[in-house]
Amino acid sequence: MNNKIRKGTTAVFSAVALCLCMVLGTAPVRVSAANTDMTVTVSGCNARMIGDIAVDAGGGIFHSNPGEASVSVSVSSEKCNIELSLEPGYKLTSATIGATTVNADGAFYNHVRFENISVTSSVSITVTGAGTDSDYANIVWTADDTGWMGGDCYVDPATGTIQLLKIVRGSGTIWENGSNAGGDHEYLEVSPDTHFVQCKNGDVLTYKFIPSPGYQISGASINGHALTAQSGQSVFEVTANGQFHINGAFTRTDAQTSVSAGGITSMSVSGAENAVTSGNVAVNAVAASNPSDNDLQNAMGGDSADFISAVTTADISMTNIISKGGSGTYFSAPSNYWTNAMTDLSSPVDLSLAVPNDLASGETYSIVRHHGGTYKELDAVYNTSTGMLTFSTDGFSEYTVIKKAGTPVSTPVSSGSISSSSPAEPEFGYTVGGGSIGSFEELEKVLLGQSTLPEDTHGTGILQVVLRRYEKIIPAGVFSALDASTDNSLHVFVGNGTALRFFNNNSISGQSSLDVTCNQTYGKGFKRISFRSDAALKVKCVLHTIVPAGTGKVTVYRVLSDGTREKLCTVTPTPEGRLGFEIIRLGTYELTY
Repeated sequence: MNNKIRKGTTAVFSAVALCLCMVLGTAPVRVSAANTDMTVTVSGCNARMIGDIAVDAGGGIFHSNPGEASVSVSVSSEKCNIELSLEPGYKLTSATIGATTVNADGAFYNHVRFENISVTSSVSITVTGAGTDSDYANIVWTADDTGWMGGDCYVDPATGTIQLLKIVRGSGTIWENGSNAGGDHEYLEVSPDTHFVQCKNGDVLTYKFIPSPGYQISGASINGHALTAQSGQSVFEVTANGQFHINGAFTRTDAQTSVSAGGITSMSVSGAENAVTSGNVAVNAVAASNPSDNDLQNAMGGDSADFISAVTTADISMTNIISKGGSGTYFSAPSNYWTNAMTDLSSPVDLSLAVPNDLASGETYSIVRHHGGTYKELDAVYNTSTGMLTFSTDGFSEYTVIKKAGTPVSTPVSSGSISSSSPAEPEFGYTVGGGSIGSFEELEKVLLGQSTLPEDTHGTGILQVVLRRYEKIIPAGVFSALDASTDNSLHVFVGNGTALRFFNNNSISGQSSLDVTCNQTYGKGFKRISFRSDAALKVKCVLHTIVPAGTGKVTVYRVLSDGTREKLCTVTPTPEGRLGFEIIRLGTYELTY
């Protein structure tokens, strides 16, 4: 009998690479031609240490799945060869089959081969001295297989990309530009796509974590390994230390805004993901002097006679921000971001300025931009229901809010915050018990306390409200959940910009009232619902929303404060794409499909 035990990192990588190429996503393999059913079982080590159990029965080689302690095969031969490979970073000192024991010398052994083993129904491999190699480390991630190594090393390519730039050991570079630097090195193997790196504890690896538009790197550490930001944009260093499976590297984020210009109380931006190649944006509005009335009237062209007065001027700037993983916003901690100033955009964004309604009859608000030495009135809509002046722009300089003759709108107007490929939100609708309210005017009266709920509200107490996907419909709609509801739940249909006020007289929150707003963002295969509050609710709240028609099962996650996701449930939408899920607190929720 010829039995061998091998050592060395090259053998580990070759064995694991062969295993991964052949078995990922498959079940233990059986040979179709069957005389003897044989099960090979490994004991003496944690199953997660096992990378592969391979059986060569005189034809094909059949493998287990990584992390499984046994493999079942059906063979027609009387003898077979059996190989056991441990996952990278693990070692053993001896292995035994039957009366045959192969002793090692205590060094880093990770692969054992037994040849000419008699085929029986049960073969046991007993491993001793299984453990980790204190000098060994690996870094693993995948963009292809969500279930690889238990799913803890998957990075969704829609959220960002990862590039390995360099590996330094001590004072010298040992890997750079896609290959070893200065010859071969102990404890060093890098897969061609750099998704799998074997190296030595203490090696310093330089990575480029490039978030997709609308995403940022999740934090200053990933899976407990500290990331140190470098001078180059999106470049980080990480020190190798044991097993490092990269997971959840990037988190979806919103644009950041700051307003210090008089007469503008807040600002929102949408469509910024189309204007950047990575990360997100910060938009800042600071006070500036009003231009002359003559300049403003010239900007209005043939409508100059409609000019009434200048209201306020803001110098609005946009900055592409890419997080270095630190805490704080760009406005509170600018050193925690790589930045790129944005003056002229290849794709316009939508800005909405909150301007107090100080209009007389026959007046509305508009916007004049002063950019590149030219004054121009932009197409803008002022909505008295939302208090928002909304317009599109591709250049950032000074903007003047003006009063002019005209009629503002009082019904929701799309701000363009949802792309044409996004699912349409439901129309207005309100049902409670057997009663219903179908128009916005009726709904508005109820929400503002100018009308009462249908009498049978108190019979069921289930409140259902449907709001459009546009900007805030009412600055603070009033929703009262009744404790006598049949399922003790508040049912709310959420739309982009939905504004809610929960009153404590129904024990919904621990405050006298809880004001929240909600915005939604979309992308390929996901939808995010973000409340501007993270408060706990004292009754169940069922959020109802919509995804594209025909969508299969939807997984719902709660996004935690550190950017990681906690799975809540999996739901199946209706054929039209409607679904609901329970929450017990507000915050941010992400739906993937």
